[in-house]
Amino acid sequence: MALEPYTKSAEIEPQLCQVIDSNKDVTTKATKCAKSNSGVGWRQMLIGFLLICFGISNSWQYKNVHMPSSSSLIASPPASAFVNTPATLLFTTRHDIQVANITRPTGGPQIDVIVRDLAEAMAIDFYYAKNLVCWTDSGREIIECAQTNSSALQPLLRAPKQTVISTGLDKPEGLAIDWYTDKIYWTDGEKNRIEVATLDGRYQKVLFWTDLDQPRAVAVVPARKLLIWTDWGEYPKIERASMDGDPLSRMTLVKEHVFWPNGLAVDLKNELIYWTDGKHHFIDVMRLDGSSRRTIVNNLKYPFSLTFFDDRLYWTDWQRGSLNALDLQTRELKELIDTPKAPNSVRAWDPSLQPYEDNPCAHNNGNCSHLCLLATNSQGFSCACPTGVKLSLQIPVPMGRRR
Repeated sequence: MALEPYTKSAEIEPQLCQVIDSNKDVTTKATKCAKSNSGVGWRQMLIGFLLICFGISNSWQYKNVHMPSSSSLIASPPASAFVNTPATLLFTTRHDIQVANITRPTGGPQIDVIVRDLAEAMAIDFYYAKNLVCWTDSGREIIECAQTNSSALQPLLRAPKQTVISTGLDKPEGLAIDWYTDKIYWTDGEKNRIEVATLDGRYQKVLFWTDLDQPRAVAVVPARKLLIWTDWGEYPKIERASMDGDPLSRMTLVKEHVFWPNGLAVDLKNELIYWTDGKHHFIDVMRLDGSSRRTIVNNLKYPFSLTFFDDRLYWTDWQRGSLNALDLQTRELKELIDTPKAPNSVRAWDPSLQPYEDNPCAHNNGNCSHLCLLATNSQGFSCACPTGVKLSLQIPVPMGRRR
């Protein structure tokens, strides 16, 4: 899909909202080359690519070389210590939020509880630039956030939990923060809806409410203005759409050999989607358009939530009550945490996972009165109104799309 670059324009008129009948129902990263083998290093890439590193005048140059995915010429990567690269993982259990620092070569990860006294915590996400952690609590039918003390994720024993969304929820499950425009997206598995609101909870809008049956995980790709979600209902599938909820942009990515699609994780740099299936016991990967699908690891117990960081996959397993990891280079599989408090959702915490780019909503809220949502249209955004409110047609809007 070709996406036109965003160009600021002084011709965009403000777009205003007006109240309507509120009773109406709206039903790879390149690592340093190995210095062995005469200075020639290599790195295995997903989906049929090999990254070859050539030594040039004491510097290194990387080239992507297309290779058949089944090529027998690619040797196995050398073994390496799994925990050489530090990682910080946020994860929910039923009643709290914990952080695991995967930094020590021996002795296992250091684990701290940073949020306590939750009813039934499910999904979790973060906003690194604002030191913000947010989660869904299905037991209390709310979405909450808390400010961390620092980027080191110190325990939040004194930080008050702030309720962001408390109305219109039955079973909030999936959660994703758009760090470009300060929006929060979520799924409701009981009402079968996908919704969005500003990060402070204002201007709540239903984006999708038809042809949904148990939506669960949700993820955003702000650079491509894409919203991705799983649905594990009678006809399980994985779908994507424009982040503004344009129904014409909606498309099915997966509908074959899928039963319980639970977790989603996006490799933003390589534009890959990883996802788990708890019934079929695998983790698969595909491109953003659903092509080039293949299995990364299978014969798992009950993979649930999933996150990607630094060429590693981390996931929770509901049957084992564990937090696990797979190194995509060495193929080493490791159980990191085995706890009676079974982990639900997991997210890697790192600034590299939320790279920021200029966008139309960053400039005077896109001249929108309420919601400025990233979109795959030619303008790169749409003005939208909270549910129960519609855009006023009384003023001219020479450019931009209204929703």
